[in-house]
Amino acid sequence: MPSERIRRLRQLLEARETLISMRTKLKNMGHAALSRNGIALSRSAFASEVSRTRLSLRDDLPSTDALIMRAALRQITELNKEVEGLEAEIIRLGKSLAGVKRLLQLHGMNMLSAISLMAEIGDIHRFETSKQLTAYAGLVTCTRQSSETTRHGKITKQGRKRLRTVAIRAVLAKVNGTDTPLMEFYQKKKREKGSGKATCAAARKLLTIIFVMLKKDLDYWYLEDRLYNRKLRALNAAA
Repeated sequence: MPSERIRRLRQLLEARETLISMRTKLKNMGHAALSRNGIALSRSAFASEVSRTRLSLRDDLPSTDALIMRAALRQITELNKEVEGLEAEIIRLGKSLAGVKRLLQLHGMNMLSAISLMAEIGDIHRFETSKQLTAYAGLVTCTRQSSETTRHGKITKQGRKRLRTVAIRAVLAKVNGTDTPLMEFYQKKKREKGSGKATCAAARKLLTIIFVMLKKDLDYWYLEDRLYNRKLRALNAAA
C-alpha cells in the first residue's frame, strides 16, 4: 500500500492535471474568439502575464467576443495562481522522496517531473524487472503470436495512466533539447516508425533507465555535474 504522503501527492497531482486541463480549455475558448475575427495569433499569446495583458487591451473584437476574452483571461489568471499553489505543495511534500535527487541527474528532468515519477512509481522494490515497471505504466506492446510469427502491436495502455503520461511528457520535453543517448534513440525510432511510436518507445526506455538507477543505486552515466548541482540548489531552496 502507498504511504500517506504518496497518496496525498497523487491527489495533488491529479488536481493539478484537472486545473491545467481547465486552463487549456479557457485558452482554446479565447483563441477561438480571436480566430472568429480573423486575428491570427497562436495559443502562446495566452502564456505569459504580459501577453495576456495585451490581449485584454485589444479593442478590435465584437462585444460578445470581447466579453468571452475578458472572462477567459480572468479565469486563466486565477487558475495560474491555483496551479502555482498546488505545485509549491507538491514540491514541499515530494522534495525529500527517496529517488528524487537521483532522477534530477537526467537531462531535461525538472523537480515536478521527478517528484511526479516517484509518486506514481511508489516503492521501486515492488518491481523485480524493468519490464514490470513499464507494464505498470501501460507502455509495453501487445504481442500476437501464431505458429510462425510474433507481432508487436500498440502499447497496452493498462496500468497507471498518470505514470505513462508523465514519462511521455518527460520525453517530449527533451525532444528539442540536448543531444543524449535517449534522444538519439528517439530520433532513430522516429525515422523507423514515426513520432508517436518513437515517443512511446523512448518513454519505455526512460522508465528502464530510471528502474536501473533506482534499483541499483546508480548515478546517471551521462551526468553533467554543473547542471545537476544547479538543480540540487533549486530543490534545496524550494519551500
